[in-house]
Amino acid sequence: MKKLILLYLAFLISSYYIFSQICGTPHPTNPTIYSGSASSRTSGSSELCIDVFFHIVRNTNGTSAFTLPNTDAIVSELNKFYSPHNIVINNSGSGFINNSNNLHVDIREGNSIAHLKNRSGVINYYIVDDMPYNGFALDIPSDALFIKDDRIYTPTSAHELGHCLGLYHTHKGLAHRERGCAEAIDGSNCDTCGDLVCDTPADNGKVNTNGYMPDLTNIMSYFHLFGYNRDHFTNGQGRRMRMALDNAPILSRVLSIKLSKVDKLCSTQSVTLSLSSLPSNLTTTWTVSSNITIVSSNNNSVTVRAKSSNATGNGWVKATLSNGVVLQEDFSVGAPDMMGYKLYNHSYNGNYTYLKHRVWNYLSIVYDTSVPDYYTTYSSPYHLKWEVTADHSLIRANPNRLPKAVISPRHPNEQGIVVGIRAENGCGYSWWKWQDFIVKEIAGGVVIINEGTTMEETEDGQ
Repeated sequence: MKKLILLYLAFLISSYYIFSQICGTPHPTNPTIYSGSASSRTSGSSELCIDVFFHIVRNTNGTSAFTLPNTDAIVSELNKFYSPHNIVINNSGSGFINNSNNLHVDIREGNSIAHLKNRSGVINYYIVDDMPYNGFALDIPSDALFIKDDRIYTPTSAHELGHCLGLYHTHKGLAHRERGCAEAIDGSNCDTCGDLVCDTPADNGKVNTNGYMPDLTNIMSYFHLFGYNRDHFTNGQGRRMRMALDNAPILSRVLSIKLSKVDKLCSTQSVTLSLSSLPSNLTTTWTVSSNITIVSSNNNSVTVRAKSSNATGNGWVKATLSNGVVLQEDFSVGAPDMMGYKLYNHSYNGNYTYLKHRVWNYLSIVYDTSVPDYYTTYSSPYHLKWEVTADHSLIRANPNRLPKAVISPRHPNEQGIVVGIRAENGCGYSWWKWQDFIVKEIAGGVVIINEGTTMEETEDGQ
């Protein structure tokens, strides 16, 4: 028994030194204390979305030094721990760093790599082959972290991201080499010492000893060394991360700030567009297209309506943030505007003028690129419901509301015909737009439709 006790004590002592190898994140001398009342953002009642970009370090020749990671699986693992606190991690992509010298890194080298490779507006997640630790964040808080490739699917990933979002180790101020004042066992100084989170019990780095009863499964603890599974953040840790996202300048850029969607704005209605995940330190300037007017606005939302009862066309609302980010939502205003739309006859070698007599002509509704401001005013015709009409003609509308139709004119050869098109978008129908065609007889019995497909004619044209 005595030998077992000595072995256990030796393990506890050695664990202090193991601790220094587990997480290499430097702890600041003067930790940040976030104060103030909880807003909807900091209390967790609104969703905060964080963009993460993955940097995968490979050999200089572009070959992999380790099995390529499944970044979606990493994000899924992270969201298991963060989504309960209404913090959502978004995979914003990945890229490669082909440099064998970067496969093994320490804090100093990590800072150098991040200085060259960091992307703005995201948490930069670097995956390397080896390091003196399992992982580290460059600072608390930070927009960059480094992880060994064999730790990316473990709670180490959530642990280092927690540092990026302002969390300290639960044993801060008590365990070996952890700076700061110690949290009292009774938690009386929990808001100024230890990890600065009051619902994480005081933690001296040991399992339930000398009156301490730490949280053995907390993500920011080291008790996995004793066989415990790290599986959660506390509500207080969730609130601290949200406070950091709301207040730390380096984190205000990593939130996926979103502008709500609008499909259409009818002339008789007003709609409100809102920004989600907007940090409190950013201000918003709202601007709108010329066919829209602003009814009211604040830093987080704007209410708009059509400028007049006959306003039509494409409209937009733009939010310009004080950090330079611009968000824009495009939508249709009023009933559809037919200016610029034409009927294009695929069955007559792509022609706007002729229709084949008593044969099914395949017509597409297209936008004329010669119209002024085509590139800024074009909106997809697939978003509209179309109708086609013509006297003395058979008409079939294509399925799926595609902007196409088939028409078989019964007019004599060389006679003029007028075909009309109009569209509907939920706000009403456009005016009919009329287009002149000339009916032409066809020589032979085969009509070329598109890309080599053929349709045999009958007397009826079907």
